[in-house]
Amino acid sequence: MNSDDGGSRNAARERHTAQPSRGARTDAAALVASTGSAAFVTDRRSEIVAWNRDAERLFGYPAAQVIGTQCCALLVGTDSFGNRFCDAHCAPQRMRRRGEPIHPFEVAMRVAGGSVVRVRVTVLVLSGTTAGEGALLHVITPVTAKHEPAAGAPASGLSRRELEVLRLLAAGKSTEAIGCELYIAVNTVRNHIQRICTKLGARTRLAAVAVARRRGLV
Repeated sequence: MNSDDGGSRNAARERHTAQPSRGARTDAAALVASTGSAAFVTDRRSEIVAWNRDAERLFGYPAAQVIGTQCCALLVGTDSFGNRFCDAHCAPQRMRRRGEPIHPFEVAMRVAGGSVVRVRVTVLVLSGTTAGEGALLHVITPVTAKHEPAAGAPASGLSRRELEVLRLLAAGKSTEAIGCELYIAVNTVRNHIQRICTKLGARTRLAAVAVARRRGLV
């Protein structure tokens, strides 16, 4: 074998390593499909290469729409103070490159329609798989379950989130302040208030608070 042949083979191996193959995406898709939670995989460029059905249900984006998109641009993760956490300089990727452990963290992520959901993110570095060097598995768990009842919910018919909104209303918080405190959009707060009024048989938010006080909900 001459040196030209060896160089050509080395170059071919480098190209194969640098560019994720179709098989890499298939492997990542199988991985997220088996998690049992909302999950997605990003490559070393932070582009989404796999997105499971639970992620579709949680965020409202179909897999076909998000594959190839940077997760920071899609989900716009922010911390508890509203500061941008997810950006092109992905913090988990930086920790991976430094060899540091990536501990679970909580952020608010954007869902389809513009509202946000507070989630806990567990990131696992994928190695020894066909997902490619620098691939990360993100497992997403909502901090507050959307339909999980809270104390008093069976009698009132209110969800946990609606009770949270109701209690903040009773504390004199504005719609905007409630959105900031619960990390949800103003329109989402308004929708919650409308459902609260309907369930409590009240015409206004003040009337809803009065009914809630009589029933011992706040």
